[in-house]
Amino acid sequence: MEQTKEHKERNKGGRPKKEATEKLKYRIAVKMTA
Repeated sequence: MEQTKEHKERNKGGRPKKEATEKLKYRIAVKMTA
């Protein structure tokens, strides 16, 4: 839980693009698997 909080705080620092990219990557992976 602590790790998630740290990651969230760091993301708030000004790099929400990384999260979006990770989400997109996950979606692509799911699509490929499906």
